[in-house]
Amino acid sequence: MDSKTNFVVGLGGSAVAEIVWQAIPAHSQFKISLQPETSPLAFIEHYHVGLGSILASKFTEKYSKVLQGFGAGFIILEAMQQQPFGYGKSAEQVIGNLTLTGILGLLILAI
Repeated sequence: MDSKTNFVVGLGGSAVAEIVWQAIPAHSQFKISLQPETSPLAFIEHYHVGLGSILASKFTEKYSKVLQGFGAGFIILEAMQQQPFGYGKSAEQVIGNLTLTGILGLLILAI
């Protein structure tokens, strides 16, 4: 497959992953049970998964476009949320969001 097709496959994969996650009945309880004071996972958002996927694409040539598409899809999914990119979150969650986003962004630029 060419690179455009691989990118579109990644985009589709992110949509499928979101649909599957939303179909799991316990997904809302999982998110509610994660409190910023007790779990470092409480602030992880779609765009963190997207940035992680884009970072992973730097390490594999064969699947790089698929991973880039997957990452772009998750960033787009975050932008489509009611409160995207940490809007309306607690101070702890915003600090976590900014820290993780900064680290992932710097790694993407450095590698």
